[in-house]
Amino acid sequence: MPSGTGWSPAPVWMHTGLVSTRLKKVLGLAAAIVLLLGAWGCKKTQDDAPVAPPPELRSFVSPSLLREHLMAAAPVLLLDIRRAADYDQGHIPTSMNVDFEALLPTGKNRLRKRERRVISALLTDSGVRKQLDAVVIAGSSREGFIRAAATCWVLSLAGADKCHVLEGGIESWHRAKGEMVKDRYLPKRTQPLEIPAPPPNWVTLEDLRETMIETESVMLDLRDDPIEDLIPGALRGHLLDAIGVDGRVDREALKQRVIESGVLVETRVLVLGESVVDGAAGWFLLRHGAGISGATLFPGGFRLYKTHPQLPLQRAKKVSSVP
Repeated sequence: MPSGTGWSPAPVWMHTGLVSTRLKKVLGLAAAIVLLLGAWGCKKTQDDAPVAPPPELRSFVSPSLLREHLMAAAPVLLLDIRRAADYDQGHIPTSMNVDFEALLPTGKNRLRKRERRVISALLTDSGVRKQLDAVVIAGSSREGFIRAAATCWVLSLAGADKCHVLEGGIESWHRAKGEMVKDRYLPKRTQPLEIPAPPPNWVTLEDLRETMIETESVMLDLRDDPIEDLIPGALRGHLLDAIGVDGRVDREALKQRVIESGVLVETRVLVLGESVVDGAAGWFLLRHGAGISGATLFPGGFRLYKTHPQLPLQRAKKVSSVP
């Protein structure tokens, strides 16, 4: 149109087609930014969200439960008590090899000062702490479980009561396709652990004599049949029969053995085996398997009991095989 009419051609960028294209680009870029910010916010929320801890360790630890704890980086100490040669062939990551024979008390009536220091130092060097869960790993056999349970008793002398046994031993971990390594592991240094005098869960000959008189405590004899000499007044219990050849404990069989022994939950029980090792395994089954919190151990076993002239013995009656 002629000039002076107040009209002029519209700029090129205001044409409908160009406006539509530009708007699409701007809106697309804005949408992408919103999506990125939303994704970043969700990721941050997920990262900041607290991770649920794994279930608590039980007395008999399955490979799957142990794997959960290791994957969650939960604080747990792994003590492998197998021979050093077996440990070097392959072991669970972060597990510490401990000399079982060096850890075990000599089984005398009292734990002498020097022996207390040696065992306390070994526990400290192994990373044992009172409030730290410890899982003991042994060979996959009945004997392996017994040794692992005895290790838990030794830890209890220093007040480290949160001790568990890997059910089925190292082979159960291997069958569950658990990771195995060959690098030796050294735990972090911890505060020195000390076994007090007298140590908890340790019964002396004098305690046994008092048990013969009082009625608040009972003695549980774990020796296998047949036996020649009985301890008058002592209960008999074949708790170790509940341990299978593969190192697993039959819970129902253990429950039945405890019922047959006559031991009650609230009873203070003085456990006695043939030796310190099988006696300690019986203590573990009572304390951690059956919930008998009053269980203690006479580590000298029957071998030391029968040498004391003031402790009574009774000749067992021979059962005739003639019908």
